[in-house]
Amino acid sequence: MPESAKDASRIVGSWTHSHEEDSSGRLVFRPSDREYPPARGRESFRLGEGGALRTQGPAADDRPVADSGTWRLDGAHLTLSPEGGSPRHYQLVSVSPDQLVLRDDPGRGG
Repeated sequence: MPESAKDASRIVGSWTHSHEEDSSGRLVFRPSDREYPPARGRESFRLGEGGALRTQGPAADDRPVADSGTWRLDGAHLTLSPEGGSPRHYQLVSVSPDQLVLRDDPGRGG
């Protein structure tokens, strides 16, 4: 199995931003079923088999807002394309069953 296909199968699931663990431009996500400290709002996304995406994040009034879309992993480059917004580009730094680490990759948008 190609490395990118292996990584793609490893990131399938529901991930929530654990912003308390971010450092040096690295964004840390943990499985969504985990306990998190209280926060005004957390971004999360579900990466489904076949490229289905479901995102959730806080609106201006802190209520959760959900959207659907697609996702794609090309080597170490992850693109989340919600239907209601612009694509977000990340570099996949590492993935394990308990942690997904990404880095913003804004120049990747092509």
